[in-house]
Amino acid sequence: MNLTAATRAQNSARVLRPTEVRGTNSSAILRLLIENGPMPRAEISTILGLSQGAVTRIVADLAEQGLVEEGASVSANSPGRPRVPVGIIPGSRLSVGVHIGVRFIHAALTDLNGEAAESRRIEHDGTPENVIALCAALIDELRALATAPLLGIGVISGGWVEPETGVIHRHGPLDWHDVPLRAELMRRTGLDVLVETSARAHAVADILYGNAHGHADFAHVFIGHVVEASLVVGGRVHAGPQGLGGALASWVVDDGTGRVSTAGKVVSDGAVIAKAEASGIVPAGSSFEDVLALATESAPESDAATALLHERAYRSGQLTAALTDLVGISLLIFSSGVVSLESSIDHIRAGIEHARPGLPVPEIRTEANLGATLTRAASSVVLTTVL
Repeated sequence: MNLTAATRAQNSARVLRPTEVRGTNSSAILRLLIENGPMPRAEISTILGLSQGAVTRIVADLAEQGLVEEGASVSANSPGRPRVPVGIIPGSRLSVGVHIGVRFIHAALTDLNGEAAESRRIEHDGTPENVIALCAALIDELRALATAPLLGIGVISGGWVEPETGVIHRHGPLDWHDVPLRAELMRRTGLDVLVETSARAHAVADILYGNAHGHADFAHVFIGHVVEASLVVGGRVHAGPQGLGGALASWVVDDGTGRVSTAGKVVSDGAVIAKAEASGIVPAGSSFEDVLALATESAPESDAATALLHERAYRSGQLTAALTDLVGISLLIFSSGVVSLESSIDHIRAGIEHARPGLPVPEIRTEANLGATLTRAASSVVLTTVL
């Protein structure tokens, strides 16, 4: 048994003090309201298995702290007094969420609903020194704008990230190795910082903000410059020792010519750019945004750019079909560049169907490829830890 598992076992076996029980129940109520929106105390009591008296007392405490408030009363289906829903006050607590991409850093000051009150985007040069300096500056700038208590700082990145130490052990597209991101950001900002891999953070946000509603077993598949997935089984996000797990870039997939290659060379943003440049659709030195813009414009090369993105989506479907077979998940959530075109969803589905003929296809949902979704995922790491 590893240390994390042992700690969980000890915590589950020991008897909680009354104050700890109260705090645990408070967190459960807050999380329930964040995930589901306002609801009456009686419904909270039923879902969490708490007495109505306990719920009333805890809600009163939370209201006193400015975290929740009552909404307009609604008529009950049965005789009696109208039910009064309780909901969170989104702006009562804030977090700073930072996403480190291959070209840009996105950062935002977010509320309890993951909505950005202030947001920033800045280009970096790819070196750890530059990225860390820019992240620290953005964190300092955003926390100075906070108009409510700050819960914490969450920073996410692709690659092999060890959450316990905050070290990015490996990031292929950036060519990073053993970068002590958490320690450096804490030294520069004087704040505690949580660091997580992008795919796992997105899966946490899916649970917290409802994108995975109705599914306890699902995968969040992040295919952009990095090719990763996070598995959620029984409502729990999986993470291996030292944060290992989820890397798909080295998995093999048909490259469209009848040969197999690694997923990183077939379905990543970098692979799309390379194919577009090789075919003369875009000039050398172009970005993925250039390819995407071309696909959405009325230009002679638009059809060719769209075909490249659809082919990428199809191969991504073939790639992720193996995840479905491995754990029997009922939902796949795709994010980043692979779903930049809404029409790509049909091609993802076709790829899965081709790889698994005659078998049911999981439900497919997407997450918009926006800076706001990246920073919300980063902030959700903070919120889940606090709760």
